[in-house]
Amino acid sequence: MPLKFVLFFALFTLFNFRGRTAFLSALLLSNFSEFGLIVVSLSVDQGWLSEQSLVIIALAIAMSFVINTLLYKYAHTMFAANKTVISRFQRTSVSRLHTVEKPIGAEVIIVGMGRVGFGAYIDLESKLGTKIWGVEVDKKRAKQFKAEGKNVLFGDADDIEFWENINLSEIKLIMLAIPSVTEMKNILYQLQHTEYRGRIAAIARFEDERKDLINLGADVAFNYYEEVGAGFAEESRHLINL
Repeated sequence: MPLKFVLFFALFTLFNFRGRTAFLSALLLSNFSEFGLIVVSLSVDQGWLSEQSLVIIALAIAMSFVINTLLYKYAHTMFAANKTVISRFQRTSVSRLHTVEKPIGAEVIIVGMGRVGFGAYIDLESKLGTKIWGVEVDKKRAKQFKAEGKNVLFGDADDIEFWENINLSEIKLIMLAIPSVTEMKNILYQLQHTEYRGRIAAIARFEDERKDLINLGADVAFNYYEEVGAGFAEESRHLINL
């Protein structure tokens, strides 16, 4: 597995992948291929290998998937901790190909322009104007928002280089409005390795998720279902004159 990782990483950097992309992709592909079971099974049928070999190889492949899954869970953390070393293998020409668009005059950044993020953007736009910016990982959606006159830039908030290329001293609040708690945890970890000293707000579906986000550095984490329930009650109570 380590050899596969090194070979894939070398191959990806050779083809001008960014250091982060090469690292994550190589780690994801470093497990043994399940197609090897087909080859081994045919070899057993032909009498070239014993059935015991099939069992051993099947266990090795299964274990490689388990190990790879556990490692990839901490992939972003490992990259952030070893970013300097990994980036040395990145070709110098790559940095010119991957320019990061920057939010101009932003005080509040909303990461994730789905229903929750876009709703927050619309609400804050009337108060903050051009000081509110959105970040969208889907390039097509980001372009669509721009065409509609919204301050939305394309970017991957999981990437520490995204934050390092932004003047974080001007930003007072970062709002995480994405559905994946794992991604929000990764973003919180990336922000811990930057010079950002502003506030962070996040959303969670369950109480244990809310506590995890708070422990990782979020100043406030709204329980999604509780907030929706409270808002629903607030908007409906006039129907019975409460």
